[in-house]
Amino acid sequence: MKVRTLLLAAIVLLGGAAIAHAASGSVGIHAGLSAPSGDLARAVGDGFHVGFSVAYPLDSRSGIGFDAHYHVLAEKTSVVRVLGFPISLREKANILEAALSVRAVLAPKGTRVAPYLKGGFGVDHVAADAILTSQTSSIRTTESHLWPGLLGGVGVSMRLGDATGLSLEGLFHQIVSDNGPTDLYTVALSYWSRINR
Repeated sequence: MKVRTLLLAAIVLLGGAAIAHAASGSVGIHAGLSAPSGDLARAVGDGFHVGFSVAYPLDSRSGIGFDAHYHVLAEKTSVVRVLGFPISLREKANILEAALSVRAVLAPKGTRVAPYLKGGFGVDHVAADAILTSQTSSIRTTESHLWPGLLGGVGVSMRLGDATGLSLEGLFHQIVSDNGPTDLYTVALSYWSRINR
């Protein structure tokens, strides 16, 4: 699993570097909300993310891109009683994600407001922090893992001028961990600008 994940990370990073050095394309910065589900949602709360993207058009209605996201998921506290004594568990997590993606525009060329579909694969570095506290002591543990992941979703892009615009995007992220898939939903607003060399 570790070898496959490292190989996937190398592919994503090399692909992103190739896209970044393309003759023309666009770059963007984005920020938005991150909402975990399943087991992850039971451990941590909703949070936010920031990131950037580089995209290169294949034709007038499709393209490839490199995306990087940094998710900060809020701390959540749960309390259990052991032999009548309360013990609290506080957990939080950060996720650094890098992904290669394909985008298909669902509108004719030149449309000012254009919906699109997006999908891809990548790698996720997940860092989790937990603090177990009793009335007399506390124990802190930190774990980090590198796992492959998938993403997919929809968005809409609006041109503000000849070379700039805004995008609103909703994505489903799935992290393929050793304990099974972990899901994360995001909504983000981005500002992008075309580049030509």
